[in-house]
Amino acid sequence: MPTVTTAIVKIVEKPWERAYVDGQPHEHGFKLGSEKHTTEIIFEKSGALRLTSGIEGLSLLKTTKFEDDVYLPTDEPHGSIEATLSRFWSKM
Repeated sequence: MPTVTTAIVKIVEKPWERAYVDGQPHEHGFKLGSEKHTTEIIFEKSGALRLTSGIEGLSLLKTTKFEDDVYLPTDEPHGSIEATLSRFWSKM
């Protein structure tokens, strides 16, 4: 008879964000956020446990430049930077 040796639980949350209309927050309108919050738990029959959490696809946009901003060319005083990040961390 087969026995269970490992249990894996995966949880993904995609948060909602308030929608804006004409620059104002809509009273009851929302849109899906750009990132996903993730958690995975692996439990072994031996008692070993691994927990991994993270954020996937977080989109960021910087629209102004500070005087000492080293990330933009000096000839672009009003440039912008867009980035998408994913970061995970584990506990065993």
